[in-house]
Amino acid sequence: MKNILMIKSFENGSKLYLDNGEVETIDIKPLKLIKELCIKNGSSLEGRIASFKHLTSTRQKPCVMIKDGLVYIPTFSFNNIECSYLLYNRIVWVKKDEHNCIVLFDNGLKLKVDVSSRTLRKQLKRCDLFKEKLLSKDNLDYKKIVSRIGD
Repeated sequence: MKNILMIKSFENGSKLYLDNGEVETIDIKPLKLIKELCIKNGSSLEGRIASFKHLTSTRQKPCVMIKDGLVYIPTFSFNNIECSYLLYNRIVWVKKDEHNCIVLFDNGLKLKVDVSSRTLRKQLKRCDLFKEKLLSKDNLDYKKIVSRIGD
């Protein structure tokens, strides 16, 4: 199965940068594609965002977990037409470029991304926190969950 490493807005649709090095163009905007991927994997985008906000106490640019092992980070706010989505689980490093950054993925593919390296590194840290919270044993302890909810 080909993974989409980056979803980028392009004219009236999206460019999909695949892990085999191919680039495909589709007639669906990035946000609509992310929403559809969420629904096809058992939740809504709104549900994924609510989970991210609850677990991380972060309101800005939430990571979107499509399913286990498939988490996308937005480069801007979802409503920003320039927003791209990067596959968090496959990012090796982020380097500063003149006005944006270069991302290296685990398959050796390097992509130029229209966002500062500082912003993207901040997004990676948010996603690290989200992943840490998801894997926390407290999330599996029903007694702790019930005590937080109250009567």
